[in-house]
Amino acid sequence: MVDLGLKALQAKTKTQGAVINTGLFLKSLPAGIIDENQIHDVLPHAMQVMKVTLDGYNLWRLIQEMEKNRNFLLRYPQKGMGFRGKSFWRITLPRY
Repeated sequence: MVDLGLKALQAKTKTQGAVINTGLFLKSLPAGIIDENQIHDVLPHAMQVMKVTLDGYNLWRLIQEMEKNRNFLLRYPQKGMGFRGKSFWRITLPRY
């Protein structure tokens, strides 16, 4: 699900990369044919996509900041702003 979400973000924004937190996905989809309600149950959040252009150094700095905060974000409880998950979980980069 996360890889599919990352690829969808890249396609929508026409970018070479995407970052998403796995806490947005509340559960897995069942096998077989699915409908919109099942997708909404898994990913009920409106996404506010942000597109930025970074040079190599600032991309490296961004990734270093995410890595530095990885353990803190893993189980940090999120509240408010419509977030329905329990925690941020992981910041995930696409696999190529």
